[in-house]
Amino acid sequence: MLMSDSLEPPESCRYCRDLKPGYTTDTYIPFDEWAPGICISSCQTCRVIVQGIKELCPGFLEGEFDGQAAGPRPGEDVWLSVDERCRVVIGILKNGVGHRVVDIQFYYPLTNGDQTHVKQVIFATGIYSSAIKTTLAYIFEDGLSARVPQIGYAGEISPVPGDKPMWTFLRKCLDYCIKEHDKCKASQDPHWYPERLLYLTQRKAGKDALQLVQTTHHIPMSRYIALSHCWGSKSPLRTSKKNLSQFLEDISISDLPMTFRDCLTAARELGVHYIWIDSLCIVQDDRQDWARHARSMDKIYENALFTVAAVCSPNGQVPFLGPHAPSNRETWQAVNINIDAENVEPPKKANGLPPAQLKARKYEPYLFP
Repeated sequence: MLMSDSLEPPESCRYCRDLKPGYTTDTYIPFDEWAPGICISSCQTCRVIVQGIKELCPGFLEGEFDGQAAGPRPGEDVWLSVDERCRVVIGILKNGVGHRVVDIQFYYPLTNGDQTHVKQVIFATGIYSSAIKTTLAYIFEDGLSARVPQIGYAGEISPVPGDKPMWTFLRKCLDYCIKEHDKCKASQDPHWYPERLLYLTQRKAGKDALQLVQTTHHIPMSRYIALSHCWGSKSPLRTSKKNLSQFLEDISISDLPMTFRDCLTAARELGVHYIWIDSLCIVQDDRQDWARHARSMDKIYENALFTVAAVCSPNGQVPFLGPHAPSNRETWQAVNINIDAENVEPPKKANGLPPAQLKARKYEPYLFP
């Protein structure tokens, strides 16, 4: 059933504001009124939020947060905001001071991490809080449809850093940046290179080969990347006056710490052959070499195609890729949101496939696809 253009939609739900993208609270509701109200609301998006909170922030709706036990929260108000990616932030305001407590993103998962499976966006009708509204609804190429149409779609977060979906996602991001980000192009000089770079190639046997090159003699044929890492208490493999000539011939990859090897993996997966790593590209026991590189350190990172930041590795022996990397990604894995769809009639294909699975996850921008 399509809606008449002359029929105006009702006011939005006071508890959830219908998850309207870009909404930020302009009026506050006492927590002791909001929490029981959203829990018993017949509004569909209220039920979505309640399930997400119960799964990811247990105890919040009972008043158990900020180190306090469950119970009434007199004098505390609730504020709510929703961004374009359906990130729902719920905060508490007390004595004029507010802070964020709940931060959840709701989404429909993309097939193969790609937006191309969204076939069309149409207008459809649904019943929300006993009122008819016209909203946008997605129909996917696989026949699934979005039961909460104002919630968009997003890729899943890879449970293990460095798995195949992650590299697929990063290749697309890098390709898009190279082609579309004019500001990135304007801020970099693609023809400037550090004095030395690591050159990653493959031998005839198919194994990786690595050597240090002087860019004045070996002009790079493509862009380079840089590694930002923590040395820790144990110094990683370093270039010195003694081994410089050897490294200009070959560097044994088996001698590299895990952080460096993971950087080589990132370069290989993203089609990069040149890498800058401070401990190997600067002669560590040569003060003049150090001083010369220190003066151009800003240019080294600024002109890199991108910088790999090994933020989870406290030293070079700790990997940042694979199942042994110290990742907290399990904290950000999604949970399924199962809603009662009796009060909404989304469009479906003739094949009658079920609606797409709505999901929720804690918000972490550094991990989001």
